[in-house]
Amino acid sequence: MGLEALVWYCRPVPNGDWATTVDNAFGAYTPCVVDSLVICISHLVLLGLCLYRIWLITDKNSKAQHYCLRTNYYNYLLGLLAAYCTVQPIFRLFMNVSIFNLDGQTALAPFEVHE
Repeated sequence: MGLEALVWYCRPVPNGDWATTVDNAFGAYTPCVVDSLVICISHLVLLGLCLYRIWLITDKNSKAQHYCLRTNYYNYLLGLLAAYCTVQPIFRLFMNVSIFNLDGQTALAPFEVHE
């Protein structure tokens, strides 16, 4: 049962591009491992750092200081970057576009839908 769930979740193609072109230990499971482990762990670390920074700012006896950017143009640029980082995964999800699709699969794999 456990192996069937992994095959359903990752949808590896036995002799596809990921299994033949990529030379590593994960083989056909490479996109699933990269997306599930690397990106999810990075998001958890970033969330922890952000929560720690918020806790430091709200603490009254803290050495942490609030930032203030020189001009509002930097704020607009950061806002534009944040908007792009928000819209891009939503666009890929609704338009059914995969960044890992090298084998011509028609639908997104379950590990790509959870973003």
